[in-house]
Amino acid sequence: VFAIAVAIAVPLAFLTSLTLGLHRPYWALIAIVLVLRADALSSRQLMVQTLSGTLLGVAAALVYGYMLPFHAALLIGMAVAALIRWPAQQLHGALGTAALTAFIMLLLELVAGSVGGAAHDIIERLIDVVVGCAFAMVALVLDRLGQALLRRVPPR
Repeated sequence: VFAIAVAIAVPLAFLTSLTLGLHRPYWALIAIVLVLRADALSSRQLMVQTLSGTLLGVAAALVYGYMLPFHAALLIGMAVAALIRWPAQQLHGALGTAALTAFIMLLLELVAGSVGGAAHDIIERLIDVVVGCAFAMVALVLDRLGQALLRRVPPR
């Protein structure tokens, strides 16, 4: 039942991202893979950590990018984010996600040449993570409904 629920939720998330005009719909799929577990409680905890970590990482990268908009500073920020990623993850999942997100956002800023140039991709990252988490919840609801239906079917 869980596999069927996931098989329904994943393409719906992809189509939703495409419908919203997002250029990297696979980010929503990555979010689903990161947060979805057969255990609903752990999935919800991972969703909260992923959403809050993504918001924190985006905010940190935006502040850093506006304060130090130089290529060398962005590279240093990326190096620091990469170095603290695993220790931060050990403290709390949201902090690890924040470090990873900051790294990716700083990379986008570096490639785009400025925070303003990367702003569209940064907003899309947030939207895709929200879409992914929303459809992970859809999968959990479908799994719960399917399990309830299976319990109602009499054994043969």
